[in-house]
Amino acid sequence: MRTNIAIPAFALREICIDVGKVLKFIRFDVFDGRIVIKALALGRIEITMKFRPFAENGKLVLQDIEVEGALWLANMSKPWIVSKIQKTLEESSKKVFIHDISTVSDKIYLSFSPRKS
Repeated sequence: MRTNIAIPAFALREICIDVGKVLKFIRFDVFDGRIVIKALALGRIEITMKFRPFAENGKLVLQDIEVEGALWLANMSKPWIVSKIQKTLEESSKKVFIHDISTVSDKIYLSFSPRKS
């Protein structure tokens, strides 16, 4: 069953999650056709990630990735962060087939269906 949703940016701004001890207070937004993620690394160093989402072969792919912030203070690097994100996306792609994803104005449009085991 294919599901199509549109997520307005104001709803994304209300989401705040933590990922273990490394990334805290993760917040989402949409700006200039990109998804923007702001987080506190190690609970105190602000980092910002920006990317354009794209669906390819049922997987979510991140294009034009930018990572900003004082990563060296948290013993982190852009390649390390990107590898962690890619690993998470690989795990997610085992459960969900992404048909399409795009950002338009202040919304994210997503079309997906569960993968059959």
